[in-house]
Amino acid sequence: MFGARLATNTFVEQRLTGRTGSGAVAVGDQTQYLGLARFFRGEPLAPEVGPPFAYRVLPPFLAAMVPGNPRVNFILINIASVMLAQVFLYALVVRLRLGTASAALGAGVYALSFPVFYYGTDALTDPMATAFLMMALWAIYEGTLSGYLVAASLGILCRETDVAAVLVFAAWSLWTRPRRWGALVVGTAVPLAVAVLPRLWFARFSHQPTYTQHASLDVLLFNLSRPRTYLTIVLALWFVPAAVTWYLARTRGRVAVLPTIDAARFVYLTGAVLLLIPAYALVAAYSDGRFFWVLYPAAIPFALGCVSAASASQARASRGIDAADIET
Repeated sequence: MFGARLATNTFVEQRLTGRTGSGAVAVGDQTQYLGLARFFRGEPLAPEVGPPFAYRVLPPFLAAMVPGNPRVNFILINIASVMLAQVFLYALVVRLRLGTASAALGAGVYALSFPVFYYGTDALTDPMATAFLMMALWAIYEGTLSGYLVAASLGILCRETDVAAVLVFAAWSLWTRPRRWGALVVGTAVPLAVAVLPRLWFARFSHQPTYTQHASLDVLLFNLSRPRTYLTIVLALWFVPAAVTWYLARTRGRVAVLPTIDAARFVYLTGAVLLLIPAYALVAAYSDGRFFWVLYPAAIPFALGCVSAASASQARASRGIDAADIET
């Protein structure tokens, strides 16, 4: 997937140098992250590097520490991040009792998805952030506090959107273990404290000191007026309506999508929290399918549940017909 993307002539120079044939910078966000990587290599912080990009320190730091071209290093980091996300997506789907076949299918859907193909070869922080988000959510459902703390803290150092894992952790803890106040406090406080660290560090540079991107009606109207917004959302999430259509056609909605009550609660809770991220992006950022990538930890298990429920229902119907034929 990455090789096919990079082998396309129109993308090679853009992906490896960050510039088009005319010399223009290819993707605006990449300028910020590559400037941050150069800072970690000892250069002065470029004036254009400002919040919130300056707070997403982990991928640029790793790209700077590995010898060679930082842009190429970003691509290698993204490849590793996609593989890490696949591992924990597989583990989560198995833990949700959807089976190993569904888990393998989900990992394949992730690897061949539009966000991985289109954004994964850019010097962006989304692939690593999504990988740590996937790991954190698996750890929450598995009940592994230490794994969650590591994943959520590292994820927040990639993108502040990984604070969604903290919200899921808090909500799930209150729902399933309401009396474990110590774990709830630690699991909430530690990642949030980690999130403050880069903000304190870069506050001394004071290029554009701010903690959030501000929502506005103008940004919302701009995003809603762009065909790219709708096209990339469809390309990123097409498998969800496809799976739901298949499920409704085969079961008429009479079969549970997910095999257990806990699995259903966790997936729906996670999906509801993660939806806050693209919703906020619509009113505060240049929104496209990249912001819907974050829904994959809930969207893929939900789609797999639809397919699995539909297949099981069809199998039961076939066995019923076969039994009736034998009796007659």
